[in-house]
Amino acid sequence: MAVVGSPVSGGHEPRAVRKALQLLEAVARLGPGVTAREIADWCDLPRSTAYRLLNLLVGDGYLVRVDELAGFALGRRARELGTPPAAARRPDPDLVATVAEDLRRQIRHGVHLVSLAGPQPVWADPDPDHEVITDEPMLRARHASAVGKIMLADRPELLTGEQLARFTPYTITDWPRLLAELGEVRVRGLAVDREETIVGRVGLAAAVRSADGRLAGCLLVSGRSGRLTPDAPEIVEPVLAGARRLAGWPG
Repeated sequence: MAVVGSPVSGGHEPRAVRKALQLLEAVARLGPGVTAREIADWCDLPRSTAYRLLNLLVGDGYLVRVDELAGFALGRRARELGTPPAAARRPDPDLVATVAEDLRRQIRHGVHLVSLAGPQPVWADPDPDHEVITDEPMLRARHASAVGKIMLADRPELLTGEQLARFTPYTITDWPRLLAELGEVRVRGLAVDREETIVGRVGLAAAVRSADGRLAGCLLVSGRSGRLTPDAPEIVEPVLAGARRLAGWPG
């Protein structure tokens, strides 16, 4: 961490490192959008000290500023601390098809594999028995769709702080509520769309990680509201298991 080698008045580098780690823990626990004042209070640090160390952590990529929210989120380098090594296995291409087909037999709703390796989600293996065009908005509405929430939870630098568009009466348009939900998504690796993108359509997405631990994509289950209960254990458990089997997929 760069703060180790950064000049700190009084020669108290070890204490500065401990404080910097406290700040990272605070951001991880409090979630994206947490303010410098909230971080300082949580860590019981003088605000001037917290501000100075936060700026160092931002400069070195361990934290990112969330535009217009006057807050912070974990940066790429902090997220990489908990990722598996690059030597992790890559799943056989046949396994990718097998996982998707197994899920489609179990769930009998639309099961799609979505690539999130690029700047925009794209269909990697759409369910051939379900109309993909029906679910196309689920790839675009970042703050409303399950796919979008998976992206935002992993890449808080995409959070702009701008007014959240309302797609349906169920769309979350309140930033504190959205940030709280993204914190849960980050912990579980699972996101739900409860008619927030399209009235009558619900979805569940589970994050799939590449060999180096970055977000490579997600498994998306979609269906009609009333027929698909996205947070039911019989849906959640096989989808999470499928995402684990795909660990190492490059996206």
